Amino acid sequence: MNELIANTKGTFLDHNLQESFEASGYEYFKQAFKEFIAISINNSPVFNYLKENYSKDHQLDDEQLKDHFLIDITLNKDIETWILIYEYFFQRHTSELGHFFRYLNSLIKYAIQERENYGDERKYIDIIQTQLTDDQLGLIFYNVLSKYGRNQKKKLKFKKRIDKYQLLENIKETTLIHRNHHTEYEKTIFRF
Repeated sequence: MNELIANTKGTFLDHNLQESFEASGYEYFKQAFKEFIAISINNSPVFNYLKENYSKDHQLDDEQLKDHFLIDITLNKDIETWILIYEYFFQRHTSELGHFFRYLNSLIKYAIQERENYGDERKYIDIIQTQLTDDQLGLIFYNVLSKYGRNQKKKLKFKKRIDKYQLLENIKETTLIHRNHHTEYEKTIFRF
């Protein structure tokens, strides 16, 4: 897992300097999570994505949609909105993050399958958890709730595994966009 993390890299834009920079390893996940939580509804590609994926189900025009998302997205506590924003974000980083999530899902599945008969699979999941940063836990939190966390049958299998074995129990409250989002994980006993 450490090798996978070390080899993950991507390019980001420093909005203050208006220059792009490369980040890799744990710094990549830190920058990726920072970019995800900084996305604004006033960013037209984000607005267009929300318009395509939300307003068609809710019959809202542009102004109603902006009102619904409160223009300052950070005030919006609606998990559905943030999942759509995460999906937009993930599309921009799919080549870097997709591999990470597939690997993590396979590793967790393997630990469960190989250790379930011995009753100590939770211990192995805890070992995986200790290698994850707060930023990675934040990305995992929203990824498994999104369409990218669903299997071919559109079921949230990855989320169920993460919830059952409480992979996110140590996530900091400040890592979540809004504290109330933790209620999406019914079985996890968060430590905040």
